[in-house]
Amino acid sequence: QVDALRRKIADGAIGSVEHVMASFISVTRDVFHGDRGLNQWQTTFFRPDKSTWQNPQQGGGFAYGQMSHCLALMFFLTGLSPDTVSAQTFGLDAVDLANAGAIRLSNGAVASVSGAAAMPQGNKGLMRFFIAGSDGMLIAEFDRDFCEIRRNDGSVERLDLAAGDWTYNCRGP
Repeated sequence: QVDALRRKIADGAIGSVEHVMASFISVTRDVFHGDRGLNQWQTTFFRPDKSTWQNPQQGGGFAYGQMSHCLALMFFLTGLSPDTVSAQTFGLDAVDLANAGAIRLSNGAVASVSGAAAMPQGNKGLMRFFIAGSDGMLIAEFDRDFCEIRRNDGSVERLDLAAGDWTYNCRGP
């Protein structure tokens, strides 16, 4: 389904991309801060070493551990790359837990991205994209398996997605 969405954008479903807003709120606060980790780790034979997640020198923190997935998906969907970036972080004990950034993309479009390790465990992470183009806009709510394309001519296309269609399966960004 994500490949089909990428093709729609590349084929001009919303025209030329002008603005992207992307946000990702994940259930990883207990991974990046404290000693608890994820609940499901308590019953696994091998448990990740917390320094993997909580040491910035080893790629720990929200930006590397989670926001990277949101950014990869944004670049994959739009086919664009970053030209300039400015960003801010919030963290505890030298580990970032929330990030916000502004990006100028390779076609001159602008993007605002943000995310946080803030969703309580037991809930589904929230990942949403709003992509505005010269001919319309796209709303993609990956946590709700919802996608709609609203065109300037008044037409609306809703992608036929079933529950779980956009559940992350480790086969792409």
